[in-house]
Amino acid sequence: MKFKSKFHLGTLLMFISLFSFQGCKKNKGELGTGAKASLSVSPVVGNANTYALKGTAENAFRYQWDRGDGNLISKGLDDTVYFFTRGTYKVKFYAYGRGGFAVDSQSIVVPTDDQSVFPLNNPTFQLLVSKTWKFDPSPTAAAIIVGPDWNPGAYYGGGPLDPSQLDDEYTFSATSKTTFNLNYDAKANTFNGGNVNPNYNPGPPRSFNTPFTFSTTITPVGGAGIATFTLPAGTPPTIFFGVTDIPGNVCRILSITPTTLVVRAGNTLDPTFTFKLIAK
Repeated sequence: MKFKSKFHLGTLLMFISLFSFQGCKKNKGELGTGAKASLSVSPVVGNANTYALKGTAENAFRYQWDRGDGNLISKGLDDTVYFFTRGTYKVKFYAYGRGGFAVDSQSIVVPTDDQSVFPLNNPTFQLLVSKTWKFDPSPTAAAIIVGPDWNPGAYYGGGPLDPSQLDDEYTFSATSKTTFNLNYDAKANTFNGGNVNPNYNPGPPRSFNTPFTFSTTITPVGGAGIATFTLPAGTPPTIFFGVTDIPGNVCRILSITPTTLVVRAGNTLDPTFTFKLIAK
């Protein structure tokens, strides 16, 4: 039987052509155009060390920021960043699109530490955290003396230090507005005081990194000093300043300059240890 149809060859070719076109066409945005990103930075008036970040992007659907610390956080086109201390920070803005991602960066120069909160605006604190401190190596410096507040060298007037003390380093730092740390680097040895064997001889290094607090209130009241820093307590102290048998965990700063630091540990009634240090 002969099959009859009005569907002629031209029509068939038209459908084949249309089908082929539809099957090969890319979905819109399947690969797409690569993203574009740009970044602008401006200080926030009235907020110390705070900057407004504004990103501009094209062909992007997702954004991330590196606020200068190497960590990526997902945010929108606008963000703010705060820097606690002075320095140069590289901020980056990432824009992600279907065709790839783009990044723009700017360096922000922060001229000063944030002076808006205590103790960051205290000159003594600023000097304390600006240097690494070592015992004064001069044989005549009397870098360690012992006695009561009214006669600081009455029991021991000072003398040459042991080599294991001369390389000790004390570094104070501020890691945030409220977090402060003291790092003691003993190098090869720590000189042991009367409470650690072998007494008055070098022993294994007792380096540490510990939080400390800072105050301009002198404890004990009436004692000499312009400020104090307080270390974690312990008997005998595993955390100390100057010597392992430090008399108490509160240390009074008697004086400080860009090159010298004088610290006294102990209250006014007990024997005190007075330490003379210089900037590294």
